[in-house]
Order: sequence, then structure tokens, then C-alpha cells
Amino acid sequence: MLDRKRIIFLTNLPAPYRFPIFDKMTEFVDLKVFFILGERNWRNWPAPTNRVWQHEFLDLFSIRIKEYEFVPQFKAAKKVLKCADLVIVGSWEIPIYMRTIYLAKKSGVPIVQIYESIEKSQRFRSGFIARVRSSLIKKATFVVTFGAESTKAVQDMGVPHSSILELFNTVDVSWFHNYSIKNRVPDSDGHKYLYVGQLIERKNLFNLIDAFNHVHSENDTLMIVGEGHLKSTLEEYVKTKTLHGKVIFVGPKNQLDLAAIYSKSNTLVLASENEVWGLVVNEALACGMHVVVSKNSGVSAFVDGMPGVFLSATDSQSIAKSMTESKSQWEGFVESPPIMGFTPELFAELLMAHIEAYGFK
Repeated sequence: MLDRKRIIFLTNLPAPYRFPIFDKMTEFVDLKVFFILGERNWRNWPAPTNRVWQHEFLDLFSIRIKEYEFVPQFKAAKKVLKCADLVIVGSWEIPIYMRTIYLAKKSGVPIVQIYESIEKSQRFRSGFIARVRSSLIKKATFVVTFGAESTKAVQDMGVPHSSILELFNTVDVSWFHNYSIKNRVPDSDGHKYLYVGQLIERKNLFNLIDAFNHVHSENDTLMIVGEGHLKSTLEEYVKTKTLHGKVIFVGPKNQLDLAAIYSKSNTLVLASENEVWGLVVNEALACGMHVVVSKNSGVSAFVDGMPGVFLSATDSQSIAKSMTESKSQWEGFVESPPIMGFTPELFAELLMAHIEAYGFK
């Protein structure tokens, strides 16, 4: 077991799916999480309460550019590293991350860098920014990747496999699974397709609607959960397809409401043109649903071969084919989904074991 060393975790937002990981980590070390943005955030995620780990909101100035949050400030880097025995950095692409990595390397504080992206989701694959990214990633003691394609992206930057810990992205699968079992409703006529996420270009929603228009039967529906600048345009597009009442926009939902929707749906469709991971896939599978997911999503290789998973390309014909396959093979919720083995607690245990193996005692 590790001594009570102090780990600092630097990330942007209080993502609730990370909280069980933080909870488990505190069995090994003293943990403090710094959130770069303020307590009020664009995702409407609440601040953590009644947790055994410490947290602080840095509340740095930020600029919202479509789906991206750019934070030009980096003045808090020294504060983050104060008294840190090791720092875990949740990304690399804004000044506060860069400055923290640079100062940690300079002062000899071990760095664990989390890198989620796959090659298809990288915005810069060559040029100056790509070189900066590679330089920063190489400063880490080791890099945590999410799945084989993320690992390949890091190796392509020149990081040796011995300096990579390949894990997985995770949610509280037990919570979603148990909630779903308690709230499932008997199958009714019609297949219930579902999309969950932002209403933005890369989510490929026009092709999803086209696919649904091609495959739907009389009582089938497509529910769209989320918000984004394309909402009104998508609603008008649905009208042109005479799908009013079949494609239903319900806006954003909190975790409890979303779990209730999962327990009453059949097939989640995530047909993104590019997707770093796609945690809604983990959630839906934990609830026993089928999933249609594009091969351009980081999660696709991880869940490929699991019961109820259908991979597709991003064109409407391929999406429609996978949606049809899911519907034809639907025999009820998957009772023992393999995703249940990939818990936040396991993630934390594997991470801490690797940190210990690097001599952090």
C-alpha cells in the first residue's frame, strides 16, 4: 500500500462520473482536485459535496468557443503544485495545463498525463501545435490512455509503450445498472431509439435523422436528449421529413432523469463524425441497452464485440443498417452487460498500482 502522499488532480470541470474514481483514490493517498473553471459551469454540473477528498475551484477566466472552453490564464500553476508529491494532469491544450506540466518537470514532481484522444479526434495532426502537444506529453512520468486507439496516438508522438498505462473511460456503471433494473417498463409497440449529447455538427445528427427516416416503422421513435446551437435547425429538418411526433426533442437532462430514459429505451445511437470517447455508450450499455456507435468514436474499439453493440460508419446508409440490425436482434435488455466489469473503482486501483510501481511510496 502507498503511504499517505499527496496527489493533486488538475481538471477543468466537476464531472460527476469522475467522483467515484476520486473516492477510491483516497483509500491510498490524500487527494486534492483543482477545477480550472468556476463552480457555475456551462455543463451545469454541481459542485462535489460530502466527499472525502478536497477540492478547489480556481475560477480562471475562460472564453467559450462553440463546444470548446479556452482558458488563457495560467497564474494558478504554482498554487496547484504547492506541497504536491505527484500531479495528475487531465489534459494539455490550455496554458494552465502547459504551465503546470512545465513547472512540475522543472521541480521534479512526477507527472501523470491523461490523454483521451484518438487520431481521428485530433484537431492538429501536424505542424506547430502537434509538436507542442508531443513535447508536453513526453514530459510525463507516464501517460494514461483510454483504449488501444488512444494508446496508438500517444505512441505516434514518440512515447514508448513502457511509459503508457492503457485504461478505459468509465462511469458509475453499477449505479446506472441498478437504477435501470428497478425502473424498466414492459416492451411496448415500436422500437425506441435514443440520442444523448450536444446538438452540434460533429455529432452527425442530420445523418442520424435521415437514417431513422429510412428505417422507422409506424410506432418507432427517436428521442434526442441534449442542447446546442443546432437545435432549431434540426427541429426544422425534422418537419421537412414529416417526422413530427416521431423524432422528439426533450432538452438536457440530469443524471437521474437520463437514467430513467435509458430504462425505457432500446437502442442508443452515437454516430459522431469524431468523438474522443462517448461516455453515453458506457451508460447505455450498463442499463442493458443496445448501442449503435460510429467507428470514429474512441469507445467503439473498446466495446466492439460486446452484446448489443453495432458499429457503423458515419453515412446515413451505414447508420440505418446498424439501427435495423439492432432492432431485429432486440430480445430485451442485456441482463449481464460486460461493461459492468469496467468500474471507476477498478480504474482507480489500476492507476494507483501503476503509480506505486513507479516508486511512488
